[in-house]
Amino acid sequence: MSHFNAIESTHKYGTIFSYSNIELHELATKIEDLLLSEGYRIDGGGLGDAMFVKGDSTMRMLFGAFVKFYKLRVVTSKNDDGQCHVDLRDATPELSGGLIGIKQTRKEIERLKSLFSAI
Repeated sequence: MSHFNAIESTHKYGTIFSYSNIELHELATKIEDLLLSEGYRIDGGGLGDAMFVKGDSTMRMLFGAFVKFYKLRVVTSKNDDGQCHVDLRDATPELSGGLIGIKQTRKEIERLKSLFSAI
């Protein structure tokens, strides 16, 4: 059963998703499991407000867009009417990988949007 309602908003650095009929802790766990299965690792924070990283930032700085590096911040929250919200934000440094790196990061965010919509 899909708990996804809608994409509430999209901004320059990410997207806010809306979910219903799911507990906040369960949603945060599902998102964490999804990102870990996609090759991300937890770089900071905890369940419900965590930084996820995929790739090597040092190699990205040295070799630019030839090395993939993504850094995301995922924040889950619940409002008064019982709906859960997930804020998926790009936390990759702006100049990491140059213009090609920025394009790669945007493409990765779009890919993750489709995965988050299936939760």
